Amino acid sequence: MHDDIKFYRHQVEGVEKMIYMRSFLLGDEMGLGKTLQTLAVFCYDIIKSKSKKMIVVCPKSLKMNWLEEATKFTRIPTFVLAGSPTKRAEVLERFAEQYGAKILIINYEQVGPYLNQLNQLMFDIAVFDEAHYLKNPKSQRTRNAMRLWSTRTFMVTGSPMLNHVNELYVLLNRISPGEWGSQHKFTQRYCVYGGYEGKQIISAKNENELNSRLQAVMVRRKKEDVLDLPKVQYIQKLIELHPKQRKVYTEVLEDMKMTTGNNVEEIGNALTKFLRLKMICGTTAAVLESGEDHSYKLDIAADDARQLLDSGQKVIAFTQFRQVQEAYARRIRGHGVAETDYPIYILNGDVPAEPDGRDPKDPKKKWSRQELIHQWSRDPKPGIVIGMFQVAGVGLNMTAAHYGQFLDKLFVPALNQQAVDRMHRIGAGSVPVQIIEYLCSNTIESRVEKILASKKKVFGNVVEKSVWNSQLMNQLLEEEAEAA
Repeated sequence: MHDDIKFYRHQVEGVEKMIYMRSFLLGDEMGLGKTLQTLAVFCYDIIKSKSKKMIVVCPKSLKMNWLEEATKFTRIPTFVLAGSPTKRAEVLERFAEQYGAKILIINYEQVGPYLNQLNQLMFDIAVFDEAHYLKNPKSQRTRNAMRLWSTRTFMVTGSPMLNHVNELYVLLNRISPGEWGSQHKFTQRYCVYGGYEGKQIISAKNENELNSRLQAVMVRRKKEDVLDLPKVQYIQKLIELHPKQRKVYTEVLEDMKMTTGNNVEEIGNALTKFLRLKMICGTTAAVLESGEDHSYKLDIAADDARQLLDSGQKVIAFTQFRQVQEAYARRIRGHGVAETDYPIYILNGDVPAEPDGRDPKDPKKKWSRQELIHQWSRDPKPGIVIGMFQVAGVGLNMTAAHYGQFLDKLFVPALNQQAVDRMHRIGAGSVPVQIIEYLCSNTIESRVEKILASKKKVFGNVVEKSVWNSQLMNQLLEEEAEAA
C-alpha cells in the first residue's frame, strides 16, 4: 500500500480480525471504508506470500470506483474488464501475463460468459462487492457467481439483509459451505412464516443464535459507534397535492383506474395501485399522456434548492422516477437557476457506468457516473445533482454536499439509507448532513411513514432494523379496507 494511507481505528481493528478469517462477510455500514479494508487484507496476504491474484466482482457502475480506490491506496497493477470483446480479450491476456500481485475488476454480468477463463486463472481471493445482489439463490447471476472458483471469499455489503433473514443464506453458504445446511433448513431455523397461506417470511426467530454464529464470519460496525460524525438531521415537509394531482390520485384510489388522456388504465392489483399513487404524488407529468406537470411538492423543493444554491451550497436530490427527475430539472432551471451559474447534473441509467475513453475536452465525450460526480464535487461553484435512487444511491462518494432532497422514498428503508450514506461517510467533515424529505399529506407517502414509524419492532431485526415488504403491503391493505 502507499505509505501515506491513514486508517481509522475501526479499519485497523477490522483488518486485524479479517486477516485471520479464511472467508468473511464485511458488513460495515456504508461510508466506513470497506474498500480500503478489503484491499489492506489483500496486501497483507501478498506480504505473507499467501495470495497474488484477486478478482473483484461488482455492479457495473462501481468498476471505475474500484479502479480509482485500488490506484489511490495500493501499488498493485489493476485491470478492468471493459470495452469491446477484442479489448476484453486483451485485458484477460495481459492480466494472465502480468507478473506478481494483481487485481482484476469485472461486473456481475461478465461472470457467466467468462467463467471458464476466469476459473483457469485460479484466483486466491474473490471479492463480491454489493454482495446483496446475490440474495436470490435461483437467479442466474447468483448461480454464476457461486461457480467462480477462489481460495478465499470476501462478501462486502453495507446492507447484508435488505428485507428478510433468508437473504443472508447465499452469502453465508459461500463463505462457509456446508456449515449452514440447505436453504430450506436455514429458513426453517431462522425465519417465521405467515401472511398469505402461511408461505411468506414475516420475521425472524432464534435471533440470538444467529447473531452468535454471525460473529465468527462477519465484521460489522455502525457509523454512530466508530465515527465522530454529526448525526444526520432529517427535516420532513408535508405538502398538499395540487388540485389536478388530487383529481388523478382520487380516481386511482377509489376507482382502481387512471385516465391518462385518451386512454384509461385499469389498475389490476394493489402493488400497481400503490406505485401509481406514488408517481402521482411526484407530479401529474409522471402519468398523464399530455405531460401536463402539476406538483406543489416539486415547486417547494425547487424553491428550497434555489435558496441553497444561492447560499453557496452543493445539493443532491433523489427520486425513483425518471418523469419526476425530468420535471424537477425543468423547475430548477425555471427558478432562476442558469446552468452557467449553478451546474445541473442529471444522473440516471443513461449515464454510462464506465468512461468512454475520450479526452475530457472532446465535445462528443459523455461523462461516466464517476466522472460526473468528480466534476460536480471539484467545481468550486455550487451545483445540484438530480439522481435516481437506482444509480445515485450506491457506490458514489458525494461528501461534497451537506444537503440532500428526497423527492420521494423507497419502501425499503435500507435502500433510502444507502442514498443518505453517499453523503454521510468518511470525508464528510464536521458539518451535519441535512436530508429534506418531501411528503404529500393524506396520501400513500404519509401513510407509509406512519406505518414505518410505529411498526419497527414488528418488522424485526437480525443484522439491523429492516422492513418486511410483505408486512408493509398487508398493513396498507388493512388500513385501506378499514377506511372503506
